[in-house]
Amino acid sequence: MSMLINPYVFAAAAAVAAGWDITTASYVSTKDVSAQDGSPFGIAFSPDGLMMFMVGYSGDNVYRYDLSTAWDITSATYVSSKYVRSQDSYPYDVTFSGDGARMFVLGGLTDSVYRYNLSPAWDITTASYVSTKDVSAQDGSPRGIAFSPDGLMMFMVGYATDSVYRYNLSPAWDITTASYTSLKSVTAQDTAPQGVTFSPDGTKMFVAGGANDSVYRYDLTTAWDITTASYVSLKSVSAQDTYPYGIRFSGDGTIMLVGGATGDSVYRYDL
Repeated sequence: MSMLINPYVFAAAAAVAAGWDITTASYVSTKDVSAQDGSPFGIAFSPDGLMMFMVGYSGDNVYRYDLSTAWDITSATYVSSKYVRSQDSYPYDVTFSGDGARMFVLGGLTDSVYRYNLSPAWDITTASYVSTKDVSAQDGSPRGIAFSPDGLMMFMVGYATDSVYRYNLSPAWDITTASYTSLKSVTAQDTAPQGVTFSPDGTKMFVAGGANDSVYRYDLTTAWDITTASYVSLKSVSAQDTYPYGIRFSGDGTIMLVGGATGDSVYRYDL
C-alpha cells in the first residue's frame, strides 16, 4: 500500500527545517538609520514584524519605525523616539516583553539593565522608567540582552569576558529580582561579542561578534540552559557591515535582522 504525501504538510515541514540555519542566510535588503542616529547599536521588532526599534549611542534614544509590510525593512518609516540618557548615556541594546508593555535598555556607562513601562503598548513616547538591574558583577562591559518569552529568564552578553550570562527572575519581568545563575564563554568564536538572542523555544542561541564580523549559532541540549550550549555554525556579515551589534529573528527563524554600527544600518537576511 503506497503512502500519500500531503504537499502542504511537506512544504511546512521544509520551512521549519530551513528556519534558524544561518549558513543559508542570504542578504536581502538594508535600512539606513543614520538620519536618526549615527551610532545605531541594538535592534528589536514587534512579534508581527510591523514595528522596528533601534537604540542609538549618539543621541541616547530608542527609535521606533513602522513597517507597511511585515519584516520588510525597506518599508520602515520613522515614527518616534524615547530619550534614555537620564538613565544611561551609553545605551547599547533594547528589547521588549512580547506584549510591548515593557521596554528594557542595556546601558554601558553604568553596566545596568533598565526597565520602562509603556501604556499603550509599543508606544515608546509613553515609556516610564521603573527599575534597574546592575550586572557589573558579571561583566563590566555589557553589550546585549535577551529574555525568555515568559520573562522568567534574562540573558546578557559581555564584551569584557566574552561570555553570555543567565539570570532568573521571579516574578516575571521584574529585573530587580534577577539572580545570576550561569555563564557560557564564547571567546573561542569571537572576542568582541555584541548581541545575543534565542529561538522562542530556547534550544538555539545566537551571538553577534564584532571581532570576526559574524553571527554564531549554538544549540542547547536543555532549553535555556546556556551551560549546555555547543557551537554549531557561523554566518559572516562583513560584506554588509564590519561591526555587527544587534541581532534578531522573525518568530519562525526564516528572517535574520542585524544592526551594523559601521554602515549605520539594519540588514535583512532570509534563511
